[in-house]
Amino acid sequence: VSIVRNGETVSSQLLSRPATGTTATATFDDLPVGEMTVQASAFPQTDGRGTAQATGTAPFTITPNEVAAFRLVLNSTIDHI
Repeated sequence: VSIVRNGETVSSQLLSRPATGTTATATFDDLPVGEMTVQASAFPQTDGRGTAQATGTAPFTITPNEVAAFRLVLNSTIDHI
């Protein structure tokens, strides 16, 4: 998962697949105020390697002294088997 501002990555984290369910959460501290985009890709290997199997992006805004939450849906990149 990468947090991007004006085309530059300001923070990123590798999230492992959830042990149960389909939702993963992460906390990014000390992000700059303003408009951001979250970008994520799902890879088959636990260390983030391989060909992306799903990707997604979503805009969000960082406001001073507030928690910014967003929901990101990943769409499959697989077009045939």
